[in-house]
Amino acid sequence: MAVQVNYDRAPYFGNQPAQSFGGRLLFVTGTIVCDDSYPQGGWELDLSGLFPSPTNELVGIFFLPVEGYRFRYDPETKKMIAETWGEEGIEEVADQSADLDGVTVQFIAWGY
Repeated sequence: MAVQVNYDRAPYFGNQPAQSFGGRLLFVTGTIVCDDSYPQGGWELDLSGLFPSPTNELVGIFFLPVEGYRFRYDPETKKMIAETWGEEGIEEVADQSADLDGVTVQFIAWGY
């Protein structure tokens, strides 16, 4: 399964939702709707092509924590990883967990 990515701004630059506030650095905001089968290691979240420059570089992405979960992005595997507090501190959500079904996560990404 996959997450559903929704952008807050209507696309421009063809199909790009990136916004600039001056300079080359671009920002994208939106929401990600989680599904009912979290895979161990995280959901695929390939944001390549999101920034319309020749470098097409994602510099960072920040997710707001929601419903006791926090999220992080692994740029090497291009995956969004869900974590929660466990008995031994912060742990990744269990494989094939349906606990995140329908959870909507807000994000902001930036890059060139």
